Amino acid sequence: MTGDPAATAQNSAQALIADVGGTNTRMALVDAAGTVRDSARFANDDHAGFAGVLAAYLGPRDLPPLDACCIAVAGPVTPGRARLTNRDWRFDPTAIAA
Repeated sequence: MTGDPAATAQNSAQALIADVGGTNTRMALVDAAGTVRDSARFANDDHAGFAGVLAAYLGPRDLPPLDACCIAVAGPVTPGRARLTNRDWRFDPTAIAA
């Protein structure tokens, strides 16, 4: 018996969610149902920028391409950009997607 390919694809969908504050960043992988599959917390002082935290989280995990990403940032957000208020970190969706 074979499964429904659409249902299989939906069940395997993964998104990265992140909560980036001035002190810590929390990241998690969630499935299509919203179930957290993996999570970690990082001290921002240990990284020069968000790209370093992202690499520390994703690097050791053998993952297929992610389907979505949602990042909460403790600072101002403008179309296509964000920055932290208490840390000199900037967020560019093009760089993050790469």
